[in-house]
Amino acid sequence: MKKLIVALFLTLSVSAFAQDSQTERFLLDQVYRNTDMNVRIEIIKTMRTYASDNDIERALLNIVSDARELVPVRQEAARSLSAVASNSTVKRALTQAHDRSTDIDLRSTILRSLYKVAPSDSKIRRVLINNLIQNHDIRIQKASAFGLMNAINSSSDARDMINVAMSPMKHNEVRVEVIKTLYNSLGRSEVVRALENISANVSDQAFVRAAAVRVLSATPTNRNRRNLMYNLVANDFNAIVRTQAAAGLKFKLTETDVRWLRLSSQPGTRAERNPFEL
Repeated sequence: MKKLIVALFLTLSVSAFAQDSQTERFLLDQVYRNTDMNVRIEIIKTMRTYASDNDIERALLNIVSDARELVPVRQEAARSLSAVASNSTVKRALTQAHDRSTDIDLRSTILRSLYKVAPSDSKIRRVLINNLIQNHDIRIQKASAFGLMNAINSSSDARDMINVAMSPMKHNEVRVEVIKTLYNSLGRSEVVRALENISANVSDQAFVRAAAVRVLSATPTNRNRRNLMYNLVANDFNAIVRTQAAAGLKFKLTETDVRWLRLSSQPGTRAERNPFEL
């Protein structure tokens, strides 16, 4: 019986491998043959699943590097390559495509696609942080915050992110993206204090305060956190903040929260997620 089970497992594995190979060949053929842009984008999105295959990776690299390709097609190739961006060849191709383009939307997408590289590459991490501090384009700033989602490795990095999150001079959408990024740094006391201060600051923008409340309530609570939520629900003058604090009293992540936070791994299991899937 044991030999039968092993044989059956091997048969199924070989069958699955053959099916994957057939699918990969089909995708490689259709990504160039198909003339419908929307279909090509979906093909490239599917290719993320097979991005570890050398031929698939090579095709995606060719697409993201080809200035003659349509920008939405190159953007989707960058998103798919993000799955294997830790590969030095992929990282180099993405950064070169970014540097050689003047299209802000393409550059923004590529910055997002570096989220797996930023934790281990100090140069890329510094570029992303500098974009948040110095760049004036909101799209670039938001994309840089996304790229830093797992990369706040030092007190200095955390301080830079906190300063952006708390700055009234920054666009509200940028501040919210930075606040989302700080979710993965809630183990740092200075990050928690900053988010608590934003949540309680009645002179700040309600949109930003509600984001800070949502991040704080998505983690295991303590008495101070619980009392902050109680106070906001009972006493805050802004309905948006009160509503978010009331919703946050469950103190647990829902699938909606995970997607809003655009997490790259599943809380609890740490299984890999695609943060571009909203």
